[in-house]
Amino acid sequence: MTGDILEFDLSNITGSEPTPELLKKLTTSTSGGLFSCGGSVSKPMSTYGVPAIGGGEEGGKLYVGGYDGRVYAIRIDDSSMNIFDTGEAIVGSPKIAGDLLFVGNSAGELYALDLQLKEKWSEPFEAGGKIWATPEVHNGVVYIGSADHNLYAVDIETGGEIWHFETQGAVFSTPLIVNDTVYIGSCDSKFYAIDAVSGEMKWEFTGASNWFWTQALFYQGEVWVGSLNHWLYVLNADTGEKTGEFETGGMIQSPPVLIGGVIVVGSGADKGEERGQLYKIDPEERTLVPLRSFEAPVLAPLWADSDRGLVYVHAQNGKHVLYAIRVETGEELWSYQTN
Repeated sequence: MTGDILEFDLSNITGSEPTPELLKKLTTSTSGGLFSCGGSVSKPMSTYGVPAIGGGEEGGKLYVGGYDGRVYAIRIDDSSMNIFDTGEAIVGSPKIAGDLLFVGNSAGELYALDLQLKEKWSEPFEAGGKIWATPEVHNGVVYIGSADHNLYAVDIETGGEIWHFETQGAVFSTPLIVNDTVYIGSCDSKFYAIDAVSGEMKWEFTGASNWFWTQALFYQGEVWVGSLNHWLYVLNADTGEKTGEFETGGMIQSPPVLIGGVIVVGSGADKGEERGQLYKIDPEERTLVPLRSFEAPVLAPLWADSDRGLVYVHAQNGKHVLYAIRVETGEELWSYQTN
């Protein structure tokens, strides 16, 4: 692992492989151990979540959650940085809403910070288990899942619990909120629609045979969500009725994305398998079309570039390659191998 934050100028990529700028190299200090002569040493710091961008009045900042438990705020114009330490590993992504940033850690703590990384609440909200998910914010409420099987609704102003909804498994997926309804899956292999105000369940879908790990996608009155059982499900947003399903070649750990009226989803691989696959689906024709195969599973979130008709894919093998794929044809426009 290198701990590098890379910056790609998408308007300036002309060849098959871009040359990104190194925005920041992140390292964390650790003790050299009992037999070390040098005290502390620096090692690369890994990140799992998607960075958030905000703080425009100061030239723009990139907010990154580190597995070392720190939130890094990096100025995009000059790479200067300030840090807030939560004390435990951050797996989910930081979420910016207005002038606040929300982030959870593996101690089950949810923090509310301003964009200068000063705490808003007197103390973090504490769930009963690890928080690996990304928070979502709606109408003054933060929604966050926990390994203690609960989805929590937390007041933005006070950090106090408004309600919690209990499932039968860990909740690691990110909530989707549409029309005052929270849509979320659980490791109990069920997918739920919950009233965002009261916390009461509207419906549950029980047709999967494995965990729901990803955030769902809402499109034209339907919810699209993938499961670790290889299937992508399409559910009526009002009733939970299954209106479509598609079997992929592996576990779906990455949320589907919408680009140009087409749904794009990536599949990972089961244990021992090495290949991953990218698919596209026409929501009207309901046909699953293989778009591109990779020598590695697709685990990281996709990013849809609607302006260019591209989807950016990270295939997680020993080469760790970032691809830019044209959605219309499956053509690889460019790729970049990280360290």
